[in-house]
Amino acid sequence: METYDYEALPVKHIRHRITISRDGLKQLANNRLIATHWVDIRSRDPEEYRARLNDNKGKSAVDDIKEFNDIDETGAIVVADYSSDIDNRKGIHKSKLFAGVVPPGSFEYRELPKVDGSTGIYKTLQFDETTYQEILLTERPDLFSDVPARGTINNCNKTEGRLRSLVNPEKSVSRNGPEHLSHEQFEHVCVQYLSLIEFPGEFYTTTPVGGADGNLPLIDINGGVGETSVVAQVTTATGKGDVEDKLADMAEEFSGGTQAYFFGPERYADEFNGRYDAVTYVGDSDVFDALESNPETKQLINRVLRR
Repeated sequence: METYDYEALPVKHIRHRITISRDGLKQLANNRLIATHWVDIRSRDPEEYRARLNDNKGKSAVDDIKEFNDIDETGAIVVADYSSDIDNRKGIHKSKLFAGVVPPGSFEYRELPKVDGSTGIYKTLQFDETTYQEILLTERPDLFSDVPARGTINNCNKTEGRLRSLVNPEKSVSRNGPEHLSHEQFEHVCVQYLSLIEFPGEFYTTTPVGGADGNLPLIDINGGVGETSVVAQVTTATGKGDVEDKLADMAEEFSGGTQAYFFGPERYADEFNGRYDAVTYVGDSDVFDALESNPETKQLINRVLRR
């Protein structure tokens, strides 16, 4: 079995918005391949693509071919997404992603059917089957939180650490902290904590969860209990300085009649809880433990932490 330096490999997301038929797309997925296309030439020289395309497409093609060349040279941890619709061709695997290591030296030209029925020349790279993982939306929604809105090949900024752990057979992801969850999942868990543990049957939200209101940049959860305002910030930051700064900003902003909560890493709970009268610091493990002991939410915690 091939060994890799999982902490050193770049982590990339590839979206298959390419002019390939649905059957061709299925062939890529079934054979554990990623691909780019642009024009039907057998070349790895980015400038040859620039010469055949207009300015905008030429630049994008150059970027993609360079990325493919880099991955083929160094290897990479890659998340493959085959779900994109393009022209009249529907994507496949709408609720799945596929991840693994693409090792150096797997580049190959392949002829596959295009949308118009002709044959195209696709530039492909091959996953190492020993690291290959199928990711289901129903089981790991956190890994879908970093799917980029546009572009073909992108860095995985939010989920990089979790993806390294996923494909590394010697490393397991923590099951008891926000490092396993997307920010949105952790926010949802914290709403359940306020609703069922801190203020059972009384807490309500007044705006969408997640700081959707641009006028409330400090607030992820905005609600109340009776006539009392209750607000919360939820962070998946792990650095002590980042957490401390966020907590201080929260404490400076809210006092008086507003009950403010700060949900963050357990490792800082003893030090930060009680530092500010205006804000209650709640560690993530305390949140999970409280919800797991509650019959109404035990299944939620088991599901999101995959216990």
